[in-house]
Amino acid sequence: TWTQIHSREIATIGEDSYQVGLGVASRMSFAQEVLFKGYEVDAFFFPSMAPTSSQSPTSGSALTELAVASQSCTSYGGVASRAIDGSTKYGWGDGSVSHTCGNSNPWWQVDLGTDNVHINAVSVYNRGDCCQNRFHDTKIQVFDADGALVAEQEFEGIHDVYRFNFGNVVGRTVKINKVKYGVLNIAEVKVNGFAAPDGSRKLRG
Repeated sequence: TWTQIHSREIATIGEDSYQVGLGVASRMSFAQEVLFKGYEVDAFFFPSMAPTSSQSPTSGSALTELAVASQSCTSYGGVASRAIDGSTKYGWGDGSVSHTCGNSNPWWQVDLGTDNVHINAVSVYNRGDCCQNRFHDTKIQVFDADGALVAEQEFEGIHDVYRFNFGNVVGRTVKINKVKYGVLNIAEVKVNGFAAPDGSRKLRG
C-alpha cells in the first residue's frame, strides 16, 4: 500500500520531448516512489535507486535473484556468474572476473529471469590488469523472451567501463557477443531498468 506524501504539477514546456530531473531522499526507512500522471515517460535513469515491486515501477537494477549468467565456455575457473556478483574489482587475482575459452565466437549473457524487462542502460566493466582490448569486434545485444534480437550496439575503443544507453528497449536477455576468434573477460555487468508489472517471472531451462 502506497501513501501519497507530496504531489506537484509540472507545466507543459512544449510539444517536443524534454527531460525532468528529480531528487528523492529520505531519512526514513520506508521506500519511496515517483509517479508521473498525464505524461508519457520514455525512460527512467535512476541508477542508484533500488528496484520496486509496485505497479508503477521506477528504474533500478534489473539484476535480481532470478538473473542467471552463462557463457560459451569457461577457462581458468572464470565462471560467468562472476560478472554479476556485484563486485567491480577488475584484477584477475580478485576472483571476480569472468573468462571464456578462446574460440571463434565467444559470448557471455545474462537471462534476467523475467519477460518484458524495460532496459534503459547497461554498463560493462572491463578487466583492468591486462587484456583490455578483448572487447574489439564485440557487440552487446538485447533479445526478447522469444529469442528475437531487439537492440544491438558495438563496443568502441578501449575503456575501463563501457556504457550503453538503450532508452527503453524491452527484452529478457543481455548478451555480449564477440564476432571473431578471441576471449572475453568481464569484471561486472550492470543492467539498469525495470520489469513490466505483467512480466512473466520464471527461470528457463
